[in-house]
Amino acid sequence: MMSKNPEKAGRYGAYVQDLWRQLLGSQSTKKVEQYGQDLEIDVDVLSQAPKPPMILSRLENFNARVDSYLYESAPKIHIVSPVLTIPSLKSFYGWGVQEEYWRENACLSLAHLKEVSLNDRRTSEDVLIVLMHCCKQLESLDSVYSCWTDEVNLSAAFLMALTQCKETLKRLTLFLPDFHVYRVELLIHAPWDLRQLTNLETLSINHEILFAENQDTDQNRLENVKFPHNLPESIEQLKIKSCMLDGDMTEYACNLLEVRKKFNKLKFFELNYYTVEPANVTEKHQLLSMLMVAGMFKNAGIRMSVIDDDGRVLIPTPMSTVEECLRLSRDDDRSDMSASRLSASEDANN
Repeated sequence: MMSKNPEKAGRYGAYVQDLWRQLLGSQSTKKVEQYGQDLEIDVDVLSQAPKPPMILSRLENFNARVDSYLYESAPKIHIVSPVLTIPSLKSFYGWGVQEEYWRENACLSLAHLKEVSLNDRRTSEDVLIVLMHCCKQLESLDSVYSCWTDEVNLSAAFLMALTQCKETLKRLTLFLPDFHVYRVELLIHAPWDLRQLTNLETLSINHEILFAENQDTDQNRLENVKFPHNLPESIEQLKIKSCMLDGDMTEYACNLLEVRKKFNKLKFFELNYYTVEPANVTEKHQLLSMLMVAGMFKNAGIRMSVIDDDGRVLIPTPMSTVEECLRLSRDDDRSDMSASRLSASEDANN
């Protein structure tokens, strides 16, 4: 084994070699963050380590990732799980972590783990549910699906697992792959009712999830709770991703304002659109309406933001943008009137 410090290399010996052999497989070079320092390790010799080495006994933040998009190179949950059992560990960040089944580790005690973040996630829903069951004191969960995912399943079982974390869960992020680029089968339990997450403060979620509705005509079987009534009253920051200009987000935003006394803790509301470049008159009017609604949010003491995936900001916005939208709206109205008059004139001549 080689490291930046030869003395450490000899002291830590084969335990670190074996740990990184298990975590990385063919990936031979990686970094471990300990006491705010990076230790680069080259794995040359394999050994047998019965448990995580003492070098990691005070580890608080653990990152597992590979610099590769190859599925077979991604770290697996059942391999990194021994590190997750270190009592000092507070947060786990996994990039590209994969796993379909994880039943043998269902009884792990991970009550010390407060934050779990899975980016470019390639694990099944069952694996995520098992992980949540193990984290009895989970405060923050980020789940960002991989663009290589063929199917996204958000079932009632997953919603139940979230509910079991309601006493501690304060932050939740659920982001789907970009449907404009990738074809993904989406299976969402509807309605997506988060009211029982009574301590949730920050929610970042896709439009497709939050606004999913029950299509069952038998309303006695399942209440079709609609936005914003499917939100917990504890919410302070709400971010909705993948909105569309041809949608009705202006109406939804107004609905949220109408019940602001119920959500009196809300301080920040963000809408993330694919684009804020209107393609037609209807979308221009949507933008203008959203600018008006932003003023209403400001008067209610709620900070509002409207952005797109390219980083363009519509709200908050300088007055020049507002004036431009108003000008475009007036021009469109004049065009509509001219077209109507021309049509009426042609009818009269005929």
